[in-house]
Amino acid sequence: MEETITKGQKKDYLFLVISYIIRYFADALFFLFYQVYILSKGLSEDKLGIITGIMPIVVILVNPFWNMTIKNINSNKKVMKIMTIIEGIFIIIFGKISSFEVFILATIVIAALDQPFYSILDGYTTIFSNENKIEFAKIRKYGSLAYIAGSALGGIFIKYLGYTNTFIISGLLYFVPVITFSLIKPFKDINVVSTENKAPSNSYKLFKNKEFIFYAILYVIMFGTAYIASNFFNPYMVNVKGMSEQYLGYIKAYEVIFEVSTILILTKYGKKIKESILYIFISIFYLSKILPIAFNLPTHLIVIIAGFHGIGFGSLIYIHYNHILKLVGEEHTTAAILFITILNAIYTCIGNVLIGYSIKYNGYVSSFKILFSLSMIVVIVMFIKNIRNKKITKEECNNETF
Repeated sequence: MEETITKGQKKDYLFLVISYIIRYFADALFFLFYQVYILSKGLSEDKLGIITGIMPIVVILVNPFWNMTIKNINSNKKVMKIMTIIEGIFIIIFGKISSFEVFILATIVIAALDQPFYSILDGYTTIFSNENKIEFAKIRKYGSLAYIAGSALGGIFIKYLGYTNTFIISGLLYFVPVITFSLIKPFKDINVVSTENKAPSNSYKLFKNKEFIFYAILYVIMFGTAYIASNFFNPYMVNVKGMSEQYLGYIKAYEVIFEVSTILILTKYGKKIKESILYIFISIFYLSKILPIAFNLPTHLIVIIAGFHGIGFGSLIYIHYNHILKLVGEEHTTAAILFITILNAIYTCIGNVLIGYSIKYNGYVSSFKILFSLSMIVVIVMFIKNIRNKKITKEECNNETF
């Protein structure tokens, strides 16, 4: 508890919180706007699809390398410092290039560093929290709040400073956590090996678990399709609707506010809601960035509806890992998460490329109707599954009365 935290621990806590704030703020300045920047350099949507499709595949390929690199909790911090310096440099470079081939190269480097960095950071913070009797969410929430601020201010930076200077600011801010990490005292007598992505040897049993395979497929279609739509949402708003980048930032900030609020509400009241009902709502809210474009709705309606994506994402964060744990058990949870991650990477890689080509030749509305149709499969299946579960429950209750 807070009363037990020493003065030294409070300093370490403060430096870790600052690391989260700066990193997430800088992240928003780049990742929210890089798709629009690529198209502003004269590249078409099919090229954007290839570039965004590379990211999930690269993450899967590099994860084993980072697993081997990390030996204990103190080495995590050293690795993170190197990762954030290199990524900051390449984000600065990103704002100065216009060649498709160089974009590909820069994207591969950034993708190989970004998501693995957050996995390592959250792993480090989890152990830090346990050691210092501080809740993980108490630290992690500052990242979400910083992302809201970065989203809102990023568009303003681009409007008045341009993409290149905004990306320079983002890249330079990436260097700040190097200092704050250095100011956190190393752990004593602790040797925690990272096993986050190491699957147990008998993970083949997952493929015999029909409920898990069914869930994995639905999850990938739901989450992966929404991810693909998000990659082309901002380009659509700027290039088709004529929206300023400044307002893109406001939309994202509005979405993340919904996300954070949803997590806080579900953390308190989520146990009162049935998982089947919650997943129906998630699948519906995940349509929020797809449906308005698929039906060519007015700009103000697209903006209003798009924010509801945060409700779906916040709900998924709350329920996803616990649901997997129920389906496969603690022994197979790591392997199950890895399997879904790989499946999702393949799906989003192919989907980004295909939708990029579709937009180039058929336009946004027709392409988003394809994404809408895929997402509706999940909504319909979730409804059917919920009705089926109710029938089974009623039959079980009737049998118990005899």
